Order: sequence, then C-alpha cells, then structure tokens
Amino acid sequence: MNQKQEVRINIEKSNLEAHYSDIALIGHQPSAFNFDFGQQIPQMKMINIISRITLSPQHAKSLMQVLGKHIEAYEKQHGTIKISPAVQQSMENKQIGFQPPEAN
Repeated sequence: MNQKQEVRINIEKSNLEAHYSDIALIGHQPSAFNFDFGQQIPQMKMINIISRITLSPQHAKSLMQVLGKHIEAYEKQHGTIKISPAVQQSMENKQIGFQPPEAN
C-alpha cells in the first residue's frame, strides 16, 4: 500500500509575489511557532513586518530539517555560505534579526 499519491498544488497568482526579508522574528508557544518576516528600515529605526507564517511544532521541526538539507546541497554546489561579522555579532548579542532563541 505504499503507493505515492499525486497532490495537486494550486497557487493563486496574487500569492506568487516574492518578498525580500532581512529580518525574522521567531516566537513559540505550546501549540505553534510564529515566524514574522520583515524588512529593516534603518533611516526610520523601524522594522516593517511583511509576512507572518504560523506552523505546528511538528511542521516547524520538519522545516528546520529540510532547510538544513537544502543549505547543505546549496553549499556543495556554490560553496560555504559566509555569515558577516555584523550578523554574527547581532546573533550573539541576541539583537533583532535572524537569531537563535534565548537560553532558558
């Protein structure tokens, strides 16, 4: 019974617009992970959130695993992705940006 079923994916044209994000704010609660993607506007000292995605804990962990595999494949083809010192420092200082969660 391990037959693959074909799944049709429907994407509305209005949902195909790509957005650039240079910041992600990630939060979690027992039932969900929230990902807020945004753009920093340094001149105004503000962040414009352009999209929020909410995932179940299981889907968030699956996303992490699949993203890791895609990054490995990308680096095999294009070379190691380097993280700039400024981004690394912001992660270490737990400032706003693409950052790990705070330790408990």
